[in-house]
Amino acid sequence: MNEIEMIIRTQIIVEKIGTGKTESIPFCSKAANWQINMFYEKGVPHKLLQKKLCIHFNKKCRVEHGHYNVQVMDSHVCVVYGNFYIRDDEADIGGQGFPYEITVIMKSGIAERIILYGNRDEPILCMIRSDEDHLYMLRESEILYIESNHNNLIWHCRNGEVKGRGTLKRLEALLPKNFFRLQRGYIVNFNHIKSLEQRELVIDNGDLLLIPVRSYYEIKRHIQELYAEEHFF
Repeated sequence: MNEIEMIIRTQIIVEKIGTGKTESIPFCSKAANWQINMFYEKGVPHKLLQKKLCIHFNKKCRVEHGHYNVQVMDSHVCVVYGNFYIRDDEADIGGQGFPYEITVIMKSGIAERIILYGNRDEPILCMIRSDEDHLYMLRESEILYIESNHNNLIWHCRNGEVKGRGTLKRLEALLPKNFFRLQRGYIVNFNHIKSLEQRELVIDNGDLLLIPVRSYYEIKRHIQELYAEEHFF
């Protein structure tokens, strides 16, 4: 099954969420796990779940789809994520942006897990598959810094750590410019630097990261340049 078909199936799931019982939505496993606004809904009766879903959807509204992406995890598993807008034809005259997001984990084309986010104004920056086979959707503002440990990466975030496979060299080229290489073992999010003290960076959460002596002035200059860009009027 190709990526276009995966996206079409996800869009159908989106359009059917608020119109019937969750167990009757097409392309979903009968045992599919639902997660709404970060609240894990496994085991919740369908009627209660449907009531929560209808907070986001109702019969007077229609769905306007935004951009969708597919990330292939292996030969059978893929993740589809995208954004959409709920338009009320009677009251809404052209909404701005796409405040809703959905992430669907599919196995052989059937949704096994559906995650619905409401009113998110910051897109997903990256998705990390951990050693425990959990999938994490991370946004730029959540990531403090990234640490390399052999062929593993540790994503230090506001609410804890996420561990996954990968290398900083490959990651460095994919991240926005406010993420920069501090040294061989770290990439830092400029927006979470608290201070620069005696060749140490202090991160918002209090962590101290050493700056190599030979790179100190180069790093200091780079931080100043990023600061100037952020505060240019």
